[in-house]
Parts: sequence; C-alpha cells; structure tokens
Amino acid sequence: RPSDRGGKAEPAVDPNALVMNFTADCWLEVTDATGKKLFSGLQRKDGTLNLTGQAPYKLKIGAPAAVQIQYQGKPVDLSRFIRTNQVARLTVNAEQSAAQ
Repeated sequence: RPSDRGGKAEPAVDPNALVMNFTADCWLEVTDATGKKLFSGLQRKDGTLNLTGQAPYKLKIGAPAAVQIQYQGKPVDLSRFIRTNQVARLTVNAEQSAAQ
C-alpha cells in the first residue's frame, strides 16, 4: 500500500478544489456535477474563492480576464474566452490536468 505522503496530514487544499484568484470585480456562477450551485454572485478584486464539489464543474464567468483559476494544482486556460471578451462558459474536469 503506497504511503499517504506523511500519514494523516491533510493537504491544505482538496485536490478536487477549484481555486480562484480575482484581479478585478467579477461575476461568476459555479455548479458541480450534481447540479449543486457552489457559488453565484460577485467576487471582489483581490478576492480568493475556494470551492469543493463533485467534478466536473460548470463555470460561467462574466469577466474571464479578471480571474485566475487553478484545478488540481494546474492553471485553467481561459485565454480563448479573454480574446473574444464574452461571458466564459466552460466545464472543468480532471482531463485538463495530467494528474494520472
């Protein structure tokens, strides 16, 4: 049985957590696989949001340029949404990180 890297020490962040840092005010909505709304509303500049639910997550982001998202420790690329300057609608799941 592989060791759990230091016994019972919980990682600071759930590996399935979505971690978001905001560089400007930004409206967003996050829903998990069960349809549960994890967040809906406005995040302020310099805010941080830590959400844990059941992946895949569905995200709707009003200002994709205003947020940096990490999932499973890897950044989620929003550049295609930032270019078009539209509301970003995306699904974030494990495939996007090579954690396997």
